[in-house]
Amino acid sequence: MADDTDLLPDAVEEIMRAPGKSSGGIPRYARADLDIDGVTIRAGELVLLDNGAANHDASAFPDPDLFEVTGRARSHLSFGHGARYCIGAPLARIELQVAFGQLVSHFPRMRLAVPVEDLTLRRDVLTGGRRSSPWLGDGYGLRQGEGTSTPGRACSGPAAFLTGASSKPRRATVHSAV
Repeated sequence: MADDTDLLPDAVEEIMRAPGKSSGGIPRYARADLDIDGVTIRAGELVLLDNGAANHDASAFPDPDLFEVTGRARSHLSFGHGARYCIGAPLARIELQVAFGQLVSHFPRMRLAVPVEDLTLRRDVLTGGRRSSPWLGDGYGLRQGEGTSTPGRACSGPAAFLTGASSKPRRATVHSAV
C-alpha cells in the first residue's frame, strides 16, 4: 500500500471482512416461522446472526481465508445490512483510510515481528480484534524526533522506534485495551 495508495479503500474493506470467522453472533428474534437448511425456527425464537461467518462464506468470497485487496470485500456484512446497517460506517471507513494511509506512509517497511499464526484474537468483546500486534520497523520515512513533543531531540526506547531515531530495527507492540 505504501507504493499504491489507490489500494487503501479496498484494503480497509478487506481489513473489516477478514478477521473473525465466528464472532459468537448478534442476537435477534425471528419475526415469522422459517426453515433454514431443514431446521425450523419459530416466530419469537432467538437466533444468532454471525457476521464473521457470513464474511467467510465461500459462495460470496472465493477462498475466504485469503486476505486479498482487490475490491471483493465490498459486500461484507461487518457493518450489518438493511435497517440494521451501522449509521457510522461511512465515518469509520474514512477514519480507517486516514489511519492506515498515515501508517504506511510513515512506516513503509513495517512488518510483523512474529509469525501471523502467533497472533491471538480477543474473544471477550463483541468487536474482537487482536490481543497484541508486535511490529518491526527500521524508521525509514521518518525524521529523528518526528512525532515527539520535542522535535529534533534524540530519544530511545519505544519513542526511538516510532520516530526513527535509532539506526537498529526496533520492536513495538500495540496492545488492545482490556
